[in-house]
Amino acid sequence: MDYRDCFSRFAETGATIAGVSVDPPTVSAAIRQELALPFPILSDVHRKVVKQWGILNPRERGGIAQPSVFVIDRDLRLRFRSTDRSSARIPAEQIAALLLNGEQAPPTLPSPQRRWPRLSDWTRALRNAIRFRRQHSS
Repeated sequence: MDYRDCFSRFAETGATIAGVSVDPPTVSAAIRQELALPFPILSDVHRKVVKQWGILNPRERGGIAQPSVFVIDRDLRLRFRSTDRSSARIPAEQIAALLLNGEQAPPTLPSPQRRWPRLSDWTRALRNAIRFRRQHSS
């Protein structure tokens, strides 16, 4: 939701945002709608991209993507990369500031900010776990 809330700041820079998920397209579309995300979530059900980018977490639900941010410029050069934990992430506002300032080199960003799950996060996680269990128990 951090990126949803900062979406207009990213648009000011000309940047494009996309999420990558290992979920099937129908699940990703439902999550995108539920969270009111103004950017697409790309589906990587075969986990090719998350493996190639080194962000596969094989210990969770058969392998999911670790929370990560990649800033790739128009020349396809990697300008910034952050692989985070679910509980501590580089805020989207800091990534937007990097782009707005037009810095060529990755900045030294402070440590990721701790994010404590809200009740709605726990509810969504529980609902997703139940949905996952139903899909894989048949």
